[in-house]
Amino acid sequence: MRGADQHPAHNAIVLGIGSMNSAPCCHLARRGQQVFGLERFDIPDSMGSSHGVSRIIRLAYCEDPRCAPLLRCAYRLCRELEIRFREALVFLTG
Repeated sequence: MRGADQHPAHNAIVLGIGSMNSAPCCHLARRGQQVFGLERFDIPDSMGSSHGVSRIIRLAYCEDPRCAPLLRCAYRLCRELEIRFREALVFLTG
């Protein structure tokens, strides 16, 4: 067994590395954080909620007023990914 001084220190541990949790891993790592992600299935896997060809995202969520700013940020980050990878990800329909 290795001593604690042989393991890199982690600033964050993320459980599940599907589409939802891989984004915080990426953003934390970009900010210089040491991130440790744990996934019990293969990456990618067919067990996740993002498996398939389409998903829906809405700005109109009534559960909590704090959702709208988070969703606006999600849209912005999707657009950044689209530009970076020259691939359309979000198709606005209404």
